Amino acid sequence: GCPLPTMCAELGQRGQPSAITDEMLKVRIAALEKTMADKPDADARSLVMMSTMIGALTMARSVQDKAFSEQILNTTREWLKQDFNKA
Repeated sequence: GCPLPTMCAELGQRGQPSAITDEMLKVRIAALEKTMADKPDADARSLVMMSTMIGALTMARSVQDKAFSEQILNTTREWLKQDFNKA
């Protein structure tokens, strides 16, 4: 699984920002942005997508109900795919 939800939550809660987290996020956001190069707001979309994915993973990992966890992930995935395909 992705370490970013855990890293972001732990380091943020401790008040210990990390340059490694900055680097990891920037690389992944840039990769998303490249896939949307034809969209004028690709930078904002990629940031929102990454934030949404990290939040969804954090939520899905924290709930006890497996069906609810899957619902969080599936709904988020489908929503982001719709947004990705919009003009």
